[in-house]
Amino acid sequence: MLPKAIYELLPSGYLYAGTSSMLFLEPWLAHVGGAILFAMGALVWVLRSNYRRYDKFKKSILRKRKVIPEPLYEFIPFLYLAIAVVIVSVVFNAPSIVLALLACYRGLQLLYKRAKYRHRGLSPSS
Repeated sequence: MLPKAIYELLPSGYLYAGTSSMLFLEPWLAHVGGAILFAMGALVWVLRSNYRRYDKFKKSILRKRKVIPEPLYEFIPFLYLAIAVVIVSVVFNAPSIVLALLACYRGLQLLYKRAKYRHRGLSPSS
């Protein structure tokens, strides 16, 4: 059994290791492994978030209309973060850095909003 402190940091560790692998290692296999680690970190994060949420029956207007399928909706913040990592790893110039920072900011903003509202029982406005 893992100590609680380590157990809680595992999804963040997977995301960090995957991002680091995609940004700092050269072989294409490192990029594939990094993408898999990133995806597994996102999956574990979403599974834990859904299990721990208090607002299971309260859904936002967007969710009631089912404009976006539920699995895609849950992974939108991680898609923004992945886009930022891919942009930085493929093209490294001033405009791409700005675009990557904006995507990263939006992804982190959505994660913060969801964590805040799910634990208080309110619906996020994303």
